[in-house]
Amino acid sequence: MANNETTVNIDMQANKQRFLQIFKDKIKREGADKLLEWLCKSDFFEAPASSKFHNAVRGGLCDHSLNVYDRVVALVETEKAYERQRAVGKAIAERRAELTTGLIPNLNFDVAKVEKIIQKEIAEGKFNVGGDMPTLFDNVSEENIAVAALLHDLCKIDYYKISQRNQKNEVTGQWEKVDYYSIDEALPYGHGEKSVYIISGFMRLERKEAMAINWHMGGFDKRVVGGDFSLSKAFEQYPFATLVHIADIMSTYFDEGRG
Repeated sequence: MANNETTVNIDMQANKQRFLQIFKDKIKREGADKLLEWLCKSDFFEAPASSKFHNAVRGGLCDHSLNVYDRVVALVETEKAYERQRAVGKAIAERRAELTTGLIPNLNFDVAKVEKIIQKEIAEGKFNVGGDMPTLFDNVSEENIAVAALLHDLCKIDYYKISQRNQKNEVTGQWEKVDYYSIDEALPYGHGEKSVYIISGFMRLERKEAMAINWHMGGFDKRVVGGDFSLSKAFEQYPFATLVHIADIMSTYFDEGRG
């Protein structure tokens, strides 16, 4: 155990079983079985999610991937509900304005009468309150979510190693050798783009999945810091990528207590 591990309590075996179950249940495309076989031979289920920040513990990478998955599932459903609610509210407001501006004869701008008409039309299903209104995320499948969330950080496989350094013991005052996670980059291919590269060696990604994985770091991505403006266009064209980035941030800061 590295001395810079956080106090996060991770059940590695339970996480592994849950990851495998979600993967097998949701990801059905050609090559997925080979990817999973490779994952199980790698250090994915034992690796930390970072060297000293969020989930810097054994099993932290798998735990983080599951946290992101749960966040994306919740965000997609929340956004669908919000969009429908907003669209319904807009439709009702437009109908109310239509009624109160006298477009219906003999109404006499009676507020109570207007609201009665609105409520009757809502009851008749005029405003799709039941939830069948289209949203930005109707084309996001359970498989899309599983692929993007569970696999976004494959770039961290075989990336960290345990090293040693001298550290002064604050109790005894003595210098001691302690373990810590260091970075041992075997495949210097970047971050999000490296995950896309690894996955693509086993199975095809849908465009929105590739964009979500590639840009999951958002403004923290080194390409963005270096002046690349592609991120903005990617988030504009692929809203799913925006949600995956938000889920990654929420998991890092809310669920894993990034230090």
